[in-house]
Amino acid sequence: MKMLPLLSVLLLAGILLSACTSGASTASSWAGATLANDAIYFAGTTQVFALRPDNGNSIWSYPENGSASRIFLAAPTVSTDQVIAGDYVGGLVSLNAKDGSENWTFSEAKGKYVGSALATDTMIIAPNADGNLYALDLQGKLVWKFAANNAFWSQPVTDSQNVYASSLDHYLYAVDLNTGEQFWKADLGATLVSSPLLDSGVLYQGSIDGVMNAVDAATGKIKWAQKLDAGIWATPVLSNGKLYFGDQKTKIYILDAANGTIEQSIDVGAAVIGSGVLINDGIAFGTESGDLVMIGLDGRKLWSRTIGGMIYSNLVSNGTIVLVVETQGDRPLVALDTNGTEIWYFAGK
Repeated sequence: MKMLPLLSVLLLAGILLSACTSGASTASSWAGATLANDAIYFAGTTQVFALRPDNGNSIWSYPENGSASRIFLAAPTVSTDQVIAGDYVGGLVSLNAKDGSENWTFSEAKGKYVGSALATDTMIIAPNADGNLYALDLQGKLVWKFAANNAFWSQPVTDSQNVYASSLDHYLYAVDLNTGEQFWKADLGATLVSSPLLDSGVLYQGSIDGVMNAVDAATGKIKWAQKLDAGIWATPVLSNGKLYFGDQKTKIYILDAANGTIEQSIDVGAAVIGSGVLINDGIAFGTESGDLVMIGLDGRKLWSRTIGGMIYSNLVSNGTIVLVVETQGDRPLVALDTNGTEIWYFAGK
């Protein structure tokens, strides 16, 4: 059997430990970026940055002087003119999108914010490692709180009626958006660390034991479950009825979204931890070995670029640029064009 890369093993061990205990999570995470409002918002460990997409120059940073005692890693969430960022000491802050000034803070959570918040027209739903979803109004006041049996590590999704959230306790939950009352929960049999993908009334959710599940959003019933070679850490990409995602070993998979049939697997030589991103007629994925790999929708390898560091975070694109977050690399954030040519990088200061 191929030996898993050391960092993946350590992260998985942290997840399994957390899944067997109550309270906050113990595993590491990695930084995240968001593109919105003609700006890039980057959670760069000790600070949140707003950057210009064309050249990576800083617009503002929060706090002005970062501190090792306050860590930001979840990709910020943009809600109109607010940027919502969670830290590793249980603080959730709303920042003015233009200048980075504080609008409000919420400090009731007892654990880390590992996953991004979800923003709707009227609310912000924040998942926390203390096992709670916190629903706030746009002024930061608590509307409701929903408790699971273990940590929430990923961003929820919504269909404007229910919120769907995956937990380390093996359950995918559906709760009422307005009240926080549980509608159903589905036991998927293993730790869930990624956000579900919601499309046409179906939730697609991968698990750490390597199963991709399709769940009926109306009932919570499992429509199909496909076992794969290794753990799934990220949300799949859906295009033309096909699901595209990577695993913790070396594979990118293409599944038929209707029935879960494996149509193709592509070996890229390293773990694919983050979500890919659809660009033109292909999908780009980052690998643990630091490569950006572009595959066609038919599974052909189109090109590969070495970025450096390790790529664990979800890729981000607006159709013009692609953002790659490095872990343990010299360049925390790298921007490329859609052909994989580097445009600029941000050093984090």
